[in-house]
Amino acid sequence: AEFHDPEAEKIRALMREAAANPEVEVLGSTPYVEADARTAKRNVEWMVDLSVEFDKHLDFHLDYNLDASQEPLIHHVVTTLRAAHWTEKMTDKTIVIGHATRLTLFSAQEWTDLKNAIGDLPIHFVGLPTSDLYMLRTAKRKRGTLDVISMIREHGLNACLGVNNVGNAFTPQGSCDPLSLASQGVGIYSAGTVEDAEVLYACVSTRAKAAIGFGGEAERGRKEAEMREGEIRVGDAADVLLFGSEKQDWRTRKSVAEAVYLYDCCRGRRGFLGGKATS
Repeated sequence: AEFHDPEAEKIRALMREAAANPEVEVLGSTPYVEADARTAKRNVEWMVDLSVEFDKHLDFHLDYNLDASQEPLIHHVVTTLRAAHWTEKMTDKTIVIGHATRLTLFSAQEWTDLKNAIGDLPIHFVGLPTSDLYMLRTAKRKRGTLDVISMIREHGLNACLGVNNVGNAFTPQGSCDPLSLASQGVGIYSAGTVEDAEVLYACVSTRAKAAIGFGGEAERGRKEAEMREGEIRVGDAADVLLFGSEKQDWRTRKSVAEAVYLYDCCRGRRGFLGGKATS
């Protein structure tokens, strides 16, 4: 009885206490677990207001279904962010949308409408395929996960990939290595070209960094047509992953695409952050 909290008053009090802590940088919730659409929308509204009040990044896991009869909550998120004047009030904070598998049922027009509605809002979609493909399956045995490559290329949206959980009920299998996920993406998205591999690498590196507010191509205002994924430019931060040579020359990764195709199981890599070795 001590923890009975039907109106979530205790949870909201704890969330507000956390939001007031200057060491907390991001707030998040999972509207898809709410009992119905009305309470899911209330969840979104309360979280947006709290994030604006305390100037925090925002993270939602929502629209986690493959049911065309369910109204996509993403539209309410966009409307609520607009009503809260997010872009005017926030200091370079992002909004991350995880799972969102309901969007895989969108028509081309629905994607266009969503892109237009988002406009300049810093919304980033995160595909979580290792969880989505394990957790979701319709009665007709259909699965779905966000097609991040088409979202980026065809619809001009900010998208990346994440490992999500490993070793729990949502994802009992797999590796925590983001590059493993990029490599799996070749098969998941039928992404066989060099350009596809470069997008997948960006989805677990530069685009993922941008999603959590650490800058990147999108935040620097560069147009997609003026750049290539992974291109190194004068003035860029020296955050680099260096791959070692292999005994067989053909396995030595000499390009971004080869780093994706020829997964190295974390062997022989060196990381550099700001030009300084970290491993």
